[in-house]
Amino acid sequence: MKRWTTQEIKLVTELYQKYPLKVVARITGIPLAQIEALTNNRKILSGRSGHFRKGQKSWNKGKHIVAIGCQVSWFKTGHLPHNTKPEGYESIRHDKRGVPYCHVKFEGKIHYKHRLMWELSHGPIPQKHCVIFVDGNTMNCTLENLKLIPLAENARRNANRKKAAESLQKLYNRERVRKKYGLPPLTKHYERLTNF
Repeated sequence: MKRWTTQEIKLVTELYQKYPLKVVARITGIPLAQIEALTNNRKILSGRSGHFRKGQKSWNKGKHIVAIGCQVSWFKTGHLPHNTKPEGYESIRHDKRGVPYCHVKFEGKIHYKHRLMWELSHGPIPQKHCVIFVDGNTMNCTLENLKLIPLAENARRNANRKKAAESLQKLYNRERVRKKYGLPPLTKHYERLTNF
């Protein structure tokens, strides 16, 4: 590991304000990796961010565009890519669990079809509410099959009671053993768990 003198650090700092690290390495004769390590470890900044400062002019301002490649292949104004979907286009997409949902393009954006249908007929969905399928079939997006419920009710409907009961039983057993050996409780609900 190189021992840096204060003069070397000062020289590298001054040069780095004007030149890139490769040029600094060439000027000083110090390997590039050592100069990079110095600037990173000592947090020496070049002052160059790569952004245009306010009032700074672009290097190509007023210059004519030099055609690279064929101008015939450039996108024209109003051009749409080949995979642009028309308004009203429907697609089926699967969520993380693999459950299919119907999506529809409306006003240039992709929406869940069931949410869009609810909003078009009943108005915007209130905060902390969701639209569910009455029969459980996510592909049946008729208004008769849609229902608006609070998120709290949806959480109760989706609770895995078997899994919760198993974890509560494990917690109860652990707390009972801790009480038996005089150890402090791990949960704040200790009294409710151990006094059945």
